[in-house]
Amino acid sequence: MAGLARGTHTLTADYAGSAEHLPSTGSATVVLPGIATTTTMTAPRTGKVGKPSSVTATVTSAPGAAQATGQVGLYDGVEPVGAATLVGGTATITWTPVAKGGHTLTVRYLGDATHAESLSAAVSLKVT
Repeated sequence: MAGLARGTHTLTADYAGSAEHLPSTGSATVVLPGIATTTTMTAPRTGKVGKPSSVTATVTSAPGAAQATGQVGLYDGVEPVGAATLVGGTATITWTPVAKGGHTLTVRYLGDATHAESLSAAVSLKVT
């Protein structure tokens, strides 16, 4: 379905009819999931409260597919703690921890018009 963005689309066809056949209309709903992506992240294993840490996110798609564009979000558990725009498939997000203890970081690629969303594996970080 070249030319359609990912998502749900309703396609409609109209037949005007002929001398032998009546006119008719039909429709179908199609879901285009987008090009599959994989999101990975590199993050430190330790950090300090109030000290910025850099997290690097990389989004790749199938060989031969266009490079993913758009936004990635950084999450500490379910809490969003940062975002950045991909440049060349990579983004760096600076995160400043505000609490001591264990933190579980993930990066979510939000997708674009042709690429599907994806989520990185979780990385555990100890903040002192």
